[in-house]
Amino acid sequence: MMQSDLTPDMIQAALTAPGADASGLTDSSAAIQAAIDRYSNVVLAPGRYLITTPLTLSTNQRLIGSGEGLTTLAPAGDMDLIRFAGSNVETAGYSVDNSNRTGGTDFVIDTGSGANLTGIRIHDIYCEQSYQALSDLGTGIYVQLRMDRVKHLRHRGPGYVMRRGFSFLYIDFSNTLEFTNSVSPNFIGFDFDGATLSGPAGGLYLGLNLAGSAGEAGTTSAQNGFVIQHAAEIHFERCRADTLGGDGLLLNACNNVYFSDSPFYGLCGGMQVRIRDSIYVEGSGFTVRGRGTIGGAASQHGVSFEGGTSEISLARISARENTGDGINFNGTGSNIQIGAISARSNIGNGVQKQGGGRGTTEIGNLMAIANGARGLLTDDAGAFGVKGGLLNANVGGNLELGSDLHVARSMTIESGACGDYTGPVTA
Repeated sequence: MMQSDLTPDMIQAALTAPGADASGLTDSSAAIQAAIDRYSNVVLAPGRYLITTPLTLSTNQRLIGSGEGLTTLAPAGDMDLIRFAGSNVETAGYSVDNSNRTGGTDFVIDTGSGANLTGIRIHDIYCEQSYQALSDLGTGIYVQLRMDRVKHLRHRGPGYVMRRGFSFLYIDFSNTLEFTNSVSPNFIGFDFDGATLSGPAGGLYLGLNLAGSAGEAGTTSAQNGFVIQHAAEIHFERCRADTLGGDGLLLNACNNVYFSDSPFYGLCGGMQVRIRDSIYVEGSGFTVRGRGTIGGAASQHGVSFEGGTSEISLARISARENTGDGINFNGTGSNIQIGAISARSNIGNGVQKQGGGRGTTEIGNLMAIANGARGLLTDDAGAFGVKGGLLNANVGGNLELGSDLHVARSMTIESGACGDYTGPVTA
């Protein structure tokens, strides 16, 4: 159910705004904008409204429909639909039919010559065939945005893109779905980069978000699900990236990243989860699944921790059927703790720790079964320990520890007895 701060008096005033054509036959842009400018709070009656020029919401203005499927905005041509040019603004309660559109963005946050915008809310909106869902422009660097229950289906371009800087973005139960090879080969679902700021950007909450393609769409393209860079705090809750051509999730140079409720990243042509040069990553962990030998690019890991990534604390990771390793640590920093890992049927190693990094890596329990290379392979100089588990039926060998600082305790290898192993050792 849509909720707004509009009072009955505001609604009555808005509904009396003249000129908007609910049949969709004539352009309603000017009439709706005039009502917004006059009343500040506009509720559109049920109907279809043709829009040919962008609608602008300035400070303390609202545009509300009568509900998804009841009120429809129908933009035409290459144009943005709604621009937010002030604080404490809201739009909600309608569908967007982009079938006659040739470009533009659904929602644009315009900070102008440096305005710092707060209190932007977008909710309960259903969009089809959008070219871009969200973007920003201008020179302002302080934006607070909340999006709830916003769906974008049969998407034709990039999804949510923020480049100018933000303080906190709350995007809950929003969906970017059904990318297709023919019209959106190389786009990103959720794309946030705070590099314009002098330090890390503000926070993100992403809850119940899906970036994906329908069926096999996107399998040969370079579409990525979530790409987030230079953010100071990120919360993921039940997010998914599914059946895309690129990476499912890429984090680069982010601090304080929290995962809850085991997000699924799977069937993507690139790496399912890739975390690079990030500090303090914690939470429930990941469930990832690659494409195996069916349509997947070679050597794509399920979960990859790269560069200076450090201070990792995750409850569990499950990785299977990836064309590279199930889990790969490459040059990572200090203090990596993972409660349990299950790595099965990956073409590469189940788990590999490589490429330097002198910190400590600790795995509570490891199950590595039927991987194409080794079950567990370590070859760097840092301390590495596994407290228990099973290595079985790994084609290239079950265990190779490359240093006397590497220990696997209480391990069962094949059908043998449980034992302890200290590197260098191969078993």
